[in-house]
Amino acid sequence: LSINYHINKELSIFVLALLTSYLLLIPYHQWQADLAFNKGKQYLAANYLKQSLENLQRATQISPNEPLFWSVLAEGQAVGAYSVRQQLETQAASLSAEQKKSGEKLKNDLMQAAEENAAKAISQNPSHTNFYKQKAKTELYLATIDAKYDQIARETLITLAEHSPTDAKVI
Repeated sequence: LSINYHINKELSIFVLALLTSYLLLIPYHQWQADLAFNKGKQYLAANYLKQSLENLQRATQISPNEPLFWSVLAEGQAVGAYSVRQQLETQAASLSAEQKKSGEKLKNDLMQAAEENAAKAISQNPSHTNFYKQKAKTELYLATIDAKYDQIARETLITLAEHSPTDAKVI
């Protein structure tokens, strides 16, 4: 009887240690995601787009079910696409055909990713109005590149007004 009790006690301690370790990893991963997100957001505010997008993408990889991360990533990608377009226009004379083609591809990839990630944020939380505001902001950045996004932004703002008719910032 004492041998069986001793084995059960050791097994219980081992299982408890494993469970505790696992449960401690969950907040650690969330902390890592939050850290990457905050770095990315700060880089975005400082207009360091490459570092911003790297950190925001890392945050979405660590915590893919956080719509705020996708929403801010979408905005960063839209700002990045706008920046690439600006560089292509201002440096058009000095760029080779290959560099122009590469820049256009990057701009288009960023625009597509921004549109997809803004939609992903809303699909993860369709009742939070801030994600509609962020999506409209992203679409307005994209509208400076392609006029079709102007109408899409209007539709997003109309949807936002339907979700939050008393929000003074929407009216």
